[in-house]
Amino acid sequence: MDKKEQIIETTLQLIASQSIQATPMSQIAKTSGVAIGTIYHHFKSKEDILKEIYLRIKQDFQEIIEAQLSESKNTKENFDSIWFGLHAYYLNNTLKFLFLQQVTNSPAIDEETKKKGEKHYQAVILFFEKGIQEGVFQFMSPVLMAELVHGIITTMVELELNSKLEEATKERESALVFSWNAVKNSH
Repeated sequence: MDKKEQIIETTLQLIASQSIQATPMSQIAKTSGVAIGTIYHHFKSKEDILKEIYLRIKQDFQEIIEAQLSESKNTKENFDSIWFGLHAYYLNNTLKFLFLQQVTNSPAIDEETKKKGEKHYQAVILFFEKGIQEGVFQFMSPVLMAELVHGIITTMVELELNSKLEEATKERESALVFSWNAVKNSH
């Protein structure tokens, strides 16, 4: 692993386990074994490291969504695939999930970075737009639709990670049904 990747991995671990404020550059340097000057060679600030990680995770989302979508599946099957794909990604990448929970609404992620991140959601936005045009989904903003469904997924993952569910598989299915019912056109 090169120095830049060491910095990114260490920052991801530290932010996920503590917080943005509790993670100074000196700790990133010490924990990663990378000199502070080397960190500043790769990144202007801690915020730049956070933005890099944030955009990498958003890129992962794009890959997951595009891998789940298939012309051979109907809208409901594609919806389920996307839902389970993102859910599995979060459960299999707990540090990334915890990182996103901390940084998404923090001032560390500026509007420009959020806009760059939104580009990675185009496939899911187009999926919802198509479903709206076909009458499968309710008439509402595809962005709002994506955020509502994403919120249900993240809540499910939080509950699972905190062991607050006795029957996670059953509850996961219920959360999927709830997500679908929240966006489907009932007419």
